[in-house]
Amino acid sequence: MIGDPVGHTLSPRIFAWLFAHLALDRHHYTAFRVPPPELPAALARVRRGLLSGLSVTLPFKEAVIPLLDSVDAPARRFGAVNCVVRGDDGLLTGYNTDAQGFRRAVELGGGQLGGARIVLLGAGGAGRAAAFAAVAQGASRLVIANRTRERAVRLGLDLVDEGIAVPDGPLRTAWTESGRPPLPPGGPIPALCRVSVAPLHAKALAPALAGADLLVNATSVGLSDPTSDPLPPGCRPEPGALVLDMVYRPLRTALLRRAEAEGAIAVDGQWMLVYQALEQLRLWTGRAVDDGAAAALHAHLGGSGP
Repeated sequence: MIGDPVGHTLSPRIFAWLFAHLALDRHHYTAFRVPPPELPAALARVRRGLLSGLSVTLPFKEAVIPLLDSVDAPARRFGAVNCVVRGDDGLLTGYNTDAQGFRRAVELGGGQLGGARIVLLGAGGAGRAAAFAAVAQGASRLVIANRTRERAVRLGLDLVDEGIAVPDGPLRTAWTESGRPPLPPGGPIPALCRVSVAPLHAKALAPALAGADLLVNATSVGLSDPTSDPLPPGCRPEPGALVLDMVYRPLRTALLRRAEAEGAIAVDGQWMLVYQALEQLRLWTGRAVDDGAAAALHAHLGGSGP
């Protein structure tokens, strides 16, 4: 793994467990702190065969893209790479496994993305992967709430530009103001996901949460602080809704505790972390593990069962 910082990461523990579980005795995984100016040199070491692949974390998920020989189509759409594979020819290909991890974590909680009404908090790299995964899987409504409106609008318009969503509410106005082609009259196309944007305050979020099937926190609020909650006071998830917090330290965040108190289903961020790592394992080694092993790995990291 390369990033700056990397001292907090659980990835070495994850892959040490996986390599032992699969008896991949010659495999080894290490986290390297790489200052930003040293990123090209780190990629050069992989090209020379000193490493077979990389996990990529902040702040390099976007910066690594122009240094690669090719980028998988989904990763290019997300605008973020978190996995690099070195081919036998020395060429480097970038992938993004966050979308797979997100989808599997939702399924683990008993949810499904097809037809879902979703509120997404955050529009950064992991949020983008979740948004594209949800819309591609047939979500019916997506509201993107972000501290910076421009970033939420950019993500929403990117989804529409892909032809998999239609703008709704304030995003429809942003589409028109951007100078893009006129939208057909008569409102959103029923077969496509309706995407809108909202600020991170209660007046806008409370109506969006009403009837939402899935609430996703893709912000860093709550990281290492069990008292911080990304939802403004006065907002609450619907009873029976699924709440997925991508933050995994602490494991039981304030958002997840609030979700459980409201009768919602809480899925901790460690599940997404595990499942995205399993996809990286497959890309590097061609090996896979079953859901039982995924649950054992989650428990090994200090989490509870599904």
